[in-house]
Amino acid sequence: MPFRITIAGDIGSGKSTVAKKLAHWLGVEPLSTGGIQRQIAQQRRLSVLELNKLAEEDPSIDREIDGYLMRLPDGELVVESRMAWHFVPNTLKLYLYISDGAAARRIIGAQRIDEDYGTIANAAQPIMARRRSEILRFKKYYNVDIDDLCNYDLVIDTTFAEADEVVEQVRRYQGFESKPACLIDPRNLVPTRQLAQSADDSVQGMTTGVGATRRPLVTLYVDHVFYIVDGHTRAAAAVRQGMRFVACSVAAANDEPYIRGLTARQYIRNAVHDALVHDWETAVGFQYQEEMWKGRAGGTRRSEPESRAGR
Repeated sequence: MPFRITIAGDIGSGKSTVAKKLAHWLGVEPLSTGGIQRQIAQQRRLSVLELNKLAEEDPSIDREIDGYLMRLPDGELVVESRMAWHFVPNTLKLYLYISDGAAARRIIGAQRIDEDYGTIANAAQPIMARRRSEILRFKKYYNVDIDDLCNYDLVIDTTFAEADEVVEQVRRYQGFESKPACLIDPRNLVPTRQLAQSADDSVQGMTTGVGATRRPLVTLYVDHVFYIVDGHTRAAAAVRQGMRFVACSVAAANDEPYIRGLTARQYIRNAVHDALVHDWETAVGFQYQEEMWKGRAGGTRRSEPESRAGR
């Protein structure tokens, strides 16, 4: 059976590099609609973000790209595209995830001529604005949410991973019980409760099993962050062991219902606060690169538990 792969994902997640390496493995030429989009932007003397904004009102831009996808032949292929998973049949639908801060650093490091943001602080907001524009456009034209991980078979975290490590995970993929199958760096997982004191010895003694088992940690996916709701001890062990990936499932995302009448977002707002996260960092021996647990808008999480805030 031909190995057909469509690759979507976050801006700056390494989609093009991974596509090239997967295509080399299969012995095919990598295909990309991102290249078409950049050509259109340059022809119109626009930035990619400006082209995305224009495409929200001008469907001919997307029709030009979509026609290319729908005319792809049968057989093995690797396609990097926001919408190839929707238009190209019988593929492994791969999504590459990266934290927002890491994405900004990569964009600056790449020094793309049409994405001259100067600093990481300047880069983050345009990147998220561009992503919001894409999400809005595809919802409007196709009634699909490209940010919904349930559209994909396999989600791989590229924040700290090399492209070859990502390719190896794709080659080894055999499917999980849940969809999507998420392989997340444990340093990108945020706790929702304290690590029990009694768990410390268990964490210290766990030298195998976290990566070998496909029994996933259970997470909530809110504002582009994965929060652990079951499997804190295994996640802590994975961080201490320096593991690159742990298997995760997503119980609910954003405003989907989760438990006790709460949505995933409401549950996280109630459960996660600065003191909890800092205790976790101390317990597992690392520090987050940025305050990702506060959400994309910033300040959406409580700084202290409700008891400390006097509520």
